[in-house]
Amino acid sequence: MGLKVLHEHSITHADVSLRNNMTAGEDRVMLVDFDTALTPTCSRPSRIIETAKYLAPECFTSFEYSPASDMWAVGVCM
Repeated sequence: MGLKVLHEHSITHADVSLRNNMTAGEDRVMLVDFDTALTPTCSRPSRIIETAKYLAPECFTSFEYSPASDMWAVGVCM
């Protein structure tokens, strides 16, 4: 999964949603739209940057985006 590679490199996508998933054939899904991706050298967000429908609870209150919040969004997509 593409998110696994991002997370292994300490990158959080921060906007996993159905509109940012593209299908390529029957068995391949690609994650797109990396303009909100967070790297270890980025300053932490001070506002909601993800599509609210897919947002993990901790992102609403403290803007704590993480691999866990990406995975929350994957679960919402499913």
